[in-house]
Parts: sequence; structure tokens; C-alpha cells
Amino acid sequence: MGWQKDYKKIIGLLLCICVGFVALLLTLMNSTNTTMKLESKKLMDYNQGWETMDGVGSLTKPLVLKNTIPESLGNQSYLFFRASHQKVRVFVNQEEIFQFGQKLTSFGKTPGCAWIMIPLEESMAGETITVELLGVYPNYVNRVNGFYLGDSGAVFDEIIWNRLGSLFISIILIVIGTGMLVISIALKKGRITTALFRLGLLALVVGFWSALVLNILQFIIPNVLFLLHTEFFFFGLIMPASTWFLLSFKHFQEKKIIHGFFYGSIVVSMMIHLLQVLNILDYMESILITHISMGLILIYLTIIGVYDLIRKKIHREVKILAFSLIVLLFFWGVDLYRFYFASGQDEGLYTRIGMLVFIILWAFEIIRNISKLIEKMARTRLLEVLAFEDTMTGLKNRSAFEEKMEQLRTLQSKERGFVIEFDMNDLKYINDNYGHSKGDFAITTTSHIIREEFEKIGTIYRIGGDEICVIVTGAEYISEEMIQIKIDQVVEKLQVIGKDLEFKLSVAAGYAVIDPLKMKFIDETYKEADRNMYRNKIRMKCMDQDFRN
Repeated sequence: MGWQKDYKKIIGLLLCICVGFVALLLTLMNSTNTTMKLESKKLMDYNQGWETMDGVGSLTKPLVLKNTIPESLGNQSYLFFRASHQKVRVFVNQEEIFQFGQKLTSFGKTPGCAWIMIPLEESMAGETITVELLGVYPNYVNRVNGFYLGDSGAVFDEIIWNRLGSLFISIILIVIGTGMLVISIALKKGRITTALFRLGLLALVVGFWSALVLNILQFIIPNVLFLLHTEFFFFGLIMPASTWFLLSFKHFQEKKIIHGFFYGSIVVSMMIHLLQVLNILDYMESILITHISMGLILIYLTIIGVYDLIRKKIHREVKILAFSLIVLLFFWGVDLYRFYFASGQDEGLYTRIGMLVFIILWAFEIIRNISKLIEKMARTRLLEVLAFEDTMTGLKNRSAFEEKMEQLRTLQSKERGFVIEFDMNDLKYINDNYGHSKGDFAITTTSHIIREEFEKIGTIYRIGGDEICVIVTGAEYISEEMIQIKIDQVVEKLQVIGKDLEFKLSVAAGYAVIDPLKMKFIDETYKEADRNMYRNKIRMKCMDQDFRN
């Protein structure tokens, strides 16, 4: 039923993922690599002394910067800076020594965002260095992110240190998401575990997007353009994953507009991938569409959350939604301002914080609900045990027996089986002459022996004070000879134990075969087993009297 209810949403998510994956695959096949090495040396600020040549740049004219290389260079020095959607050319004394993004083999305009590391030889000390930056989007024309000198190890340390907080949040999100997925899969399927699974998926999507935005993976995967497209692949999944998570809860399932937002976010995500692949609009050029759709969803959800609270609809889920969305909307708004009006290098910092708060709040709520559910299930299980288990022997009781009989009666099972009846001999005599404690010992001992023989092939019930019944179903490979051998084993074991007691232990037994081919079902079989048991009991009494005489 869960699949039938959700199959449209699952298909929508799969389509969204497939379109994004195709875009990633095409990028990987058609893009080039930017390789890096890791050494170890102190990083030096190199932002002084730069001159702008030939005025400011434009989309067709690069920004040209000139400076003098310091006199003291080590054997393995690098010029380091970040290129944000810019093509780069570097010259020393008018001789080109480096270029980045000049020959795009993939679709789209941008070469991506990259940490540029240009090796400088000791012979270049004191020479003139020229850097040309050609922004491919208006917002990135004339952007300079700062220059540094050092080796790649020092660069890596600087990047990690400056973005340590964001990296930590990304790792937390990925760890939390993985944990929630594992727990939800391990637990039985239900509404609460469905919500946990979807929240785990959302945490993973946000975590991977967050890690990719940092550009740190460039040191591991040098294909910058592929990393950029992977970033947008996960970015496009954030809103579908978020709304799919909210639809885990009945309160939000009842709001058709949230279903509309879910499908709408999938359409937007697929559209931006297609626009990129068809070379109509780059990811960065279509990002405004994504931001507008995300803003509409966040603002609407925040408004309805606050509105429901004002109207005293104080569902706990609504409270958490309202608070978490207010936090998320605030932090997301700060990042939007930084993205469009400032030039902060750590894009998405505050959105990460907001998403982490959102996910942690919901994770605590879901785990709280799971704890309550587990406690409720434990109580229910205890009540079931008390209702269907004989406390003295640990066997199933009369109620469980009647339920099983009704089940077999209703199903009219086509499987062959057996009903075996046991009735203790002389239990009243033991109680009257040796006390009820000895009678209880006789019952528990007899039950234990019967369980030893029949537990692996059937279910054992104590249906009266001294009556025990075994029902064996699905017994295609069990013969009547095997059943008789087990009965004989029970009788013999009780006789052996009785030799060391002041009274003997014995049972009368009888069995009958459930045979659907002969239209012989459970009720008739039970009656036949009962008759056979009583015949055996009478025969045993006669033998006992003859022995005494």
C-alpha cells in the first residue's frame, strides 16, 4: 500500500535524479582536469602591489592585473587564488605560463569555480607577472578573490582552516543522514520510519551539496567542471527531498498545495538540468528560477505554520515546522544577500546552519516518536504474552489454541499436518497425596519433556489443567512413524524421571492426521486425536490394574 500511495512521487524523484545524472555523465565525458599536488610550506599574503591595466573588464574583455614577483622564492612556490566562473591566463614577462578554462569542451559557458595554483620557478623572482581574469557572467566580471604565495600544502591548510566550520557542518549532515537511513531500514516499515528515511535522504543531499560548494574536493577530484555540475545535481534535489519529507506527516499530506510544491520542485530541477544540457541557460544563469521557487515554498510553509499556531492548531509537528522554517528562512535570506550583493567566498554558509537546525529538530522529534512507538510495542507485546501464554509452563495457553484452531478452520489449509493430544495420568492423585507443589512440578516437567520433542516441528498448547495439545502444520516430510517415535520418547523420558520420585510420571497420548486430500480438516482431526488419546488412557489404566492384581 505504501508503494501504491507514493509511486508517483518516487517516479518523480527518480526522473529528477536521472536527468541530473545524465547531465553529470555528459559533463564528465566532455570536460578536462585541473591537477594539483600537495607539499608543505607557509602561505604568504600577496595582495599588495597589483595594478589594473587597460581599465575594467567586461564579458568580452578580461580584467588585466600586473605585479612584481617577490625576490625571495623557494624551490616549490605557487601563486594561489580562486577563480569564480572566470577564465584565467597568466604571463611572466609576456610569456604565457598558465591558462584555465580557455578551451571548454563541455556544454555551457563557465569553466567552474577553482582554486588556481600556478607553479613559480626561482628564476622568475623579480619578474613581472600578469593575470588576466575573464568573467563569463556579469556578476563575476572584475571579481578578484585575493592572491597568495606558498606551496599546495599551505594552500590546502588555509582552505581547510578558513572553511572548517562549513566542512564540519557538511560532515555532520552526511553522518546524521547515513545514520538515519540505516536506522530506518533496520526498523520495521511504518509512518515514523518513513519520515526518518526521508529526513536521512534530505540530510545526505544537503550534506553532499554543502561539501561540494566548498570546492575542497578539487584536491581529490581535479575535474572542476564535473564537481560544479555535481554540486547543482544535489542542489536541485534539496527542495524535492524537503517537500517529500514533509509529506510523511498526515498534517501536511492533507494540504494539496504541498503536493503541488513537490511536483513543481521536481519540474524546476529537471528544467535547469535540461537548459544546461541544451546550452540554453547555464546553471548559474537559471539559479534565480531555483531561488524563486525555493523562496515561494519556504515563505508559504512558514506562513501556514505561523498561521496554524495563531489559530491554536498546536500540533507538535506544526510547532516544529514553524520554528525550524523561521530559522531556515532567516539564514537562507542572509546567504541570498551575500550571493547577489556581496562577494563572500564561502557560499551557503548560513544556509548550511539553517538546514542543520531544521534537520536536527526534526530528527529529535522523529526519534522521540520512535522511542514512544517502541515502548508502546513492548507493552503490546507484553500484553500479548500475558494473553496467550501459560505462565506456569511457558507454553501457549487455551486462548492461543482457540485462535489457532479458528485460523486453521477459516483457511481450510491445504497443507498436511498432525494434532497430538497428551493427558497426564494421576494428576489428581499427586495433588491430593503429595500437595499441589508436587502437582505443579509434574505439570512443568511433563511440559518440558513434550517441548523437547515437539518444539521444532509444531506449536504446543496447554489447553487444560493436565491436557497438552501439539499442532503440526506444513508437515509434508513428517511421517506418522516420526510422530509415534517422539510420543514414545516422551513416555520413556517421563518414566525415567519418575523412578527417582515418590510418584510416577506418565501421559496418555493420541494423534491424528490433517489430510486435506481426504477432506479431513482441523476440527475432525482434533476430535479423532482426542478419541485416540482417551483410548490410550483407558488401555494404560487397564494395564495398570492388571499389574496391581
